[in-house]
Amino acid sequence: WPPIFARLAALFKELTFSFEFFHPECSVDSPYEQNWALFVSIPYGVLGSVTLAYWLLWASLRLNVFLDADYRKLSLWLCRNAYYRACLALLLLFLANHMELLWAPFTCLDREDGTSVMFEAQDIPCNIRNERYSRILTGAVCGWLVLSS
Repeated sequence: WPPIFARLAALFKELTFSFEFFHPECSVDSPYEQNWALFVSIPYGVLGSVTLAYWLLWASLRLNVFLDADYRKLSLWLCRNAYYRACLALLLLFLANHMELLWAPFTCLDREDGTSVMFEAQDIPCNIRNERYSRILTGAVCGWLVLSS
């Protein structure tokens, strides 16, 4: 690839919070499904903390009786606007990586012996009867249901 493309791709990877530039999953030996669940839950944890901050700010503005009514109404509108902008920014930052993780159990690699394994974790067979695979598949289906709602 041309050097300018490689630099732009590297910049885009850093701006989208792609977790490929450091590998925390390599620092501790843990099963693939635990690493997968951790990385899938990161956007929900961030969104939960932003939502909690919004609710606390909203409650403090709502319960403050010393504020003028028009000022309170404007403050609540600004608070809601900031919350929606933060949610949109989180969506833009995490969506690509999150969808890639949710797609992992659906990408199976066929082996020569007739079995198929997950492409990302080739020690996990793509078989619903396999406990490890069924946990990942259940989590991915739940994630897709959350995204589609």
